Order: sequence, then structure tokens, then C-alpha cells
Amino acid sequence: MAKGKKSKAEEVAAPAGPEAPSARPKSPKGRKLFVPTEEQRAVVRVMVAGGIEQLVISDAIGISRVTLAKHFRKEIDIGAGQANAHVVANLFKQTKDNVRAAEFWLTNRDGKNWSHKREIAHDVKLETVLGDRVARAQARLKTKG
Repeated sequence: MAKGKKSKAEEVAAPAGPEAPSARPKSPKGRKLFVPTEEQRAVVRVMVAGGIEQLVISDAIGISRVTLAKHFRKEIDIGAGQANAHVVANLFKQTKDNVRAAEFWLTNRDGKNWSHKREIAHDVKLETVLGDRVARAQARLKTKG
């Protein structure tokens, strides 16, 4: 071959122009490794706190559920707890000036003593009440018929 000319095999194997560096390192299988961004972490925290399923979260980010579990384990494990802690702290602050917030707090924290539900004891046996009604209805039918 002439100097400076490449064979067909060399042309196919080597890309034309300077090779662009990959933004992410490659795994042993040749795929680009997933490197989560802070924005993705924030999205996962919010979605977990909202009770959204992991499959939906992984679809929203564009990764598999396995990749989500591998790279966002901390966000998955503590996301809902952190959100609940923020809500509880804000609710607790409001209980000082807001009677409804205080009632809500007490109902949920000490439901046994602050419940709207009341248990009423009753001694009436259902069979007796129904039996009496049936007997009276039968007696009326006999007198009419």
C-alpha cells in the first residue's frame, strides 16, 4: 500500500478525527457506568418521600430498578423518614398557636386518650331483637290471614 493510505479494515476500526473522551468510565462489559448526579439524588429523595414505587422512580430517571437500588440506597432508606420528620417538626411548631394542629398532633400521638372515636358498650343480642320482630310479624300475619 502507498504511504499515508489506510486499508479498509484500518479505516473501519479507527474513528475519523480526534476521539472524544467518554464522560463516564466504562464497565468491564463495555457499558458506561452510571454515576448519579446531585439533581437525580434530590429527585429520588422527593419521590421516595412521596411514597412512589421504586419501579416508577427508576423509569423516571431512565435506569433499571437494580441500578436505582445500587446507587440510591441511602435516599431510598431514609427519604420517607426525613420527609416525615420535617412534617412533624412543622406541625409541632404550629401547635403553639393553632388549636386544630394541636388536636391533630394529640390525636395521632396519643390516640387512646385523644380519639374522636368512642366505644359504646351494648348488651343487646341481635338474635333476640330479630327473633322478637319475626315473632311479631308472624303473629300479625296469622291474625290477618
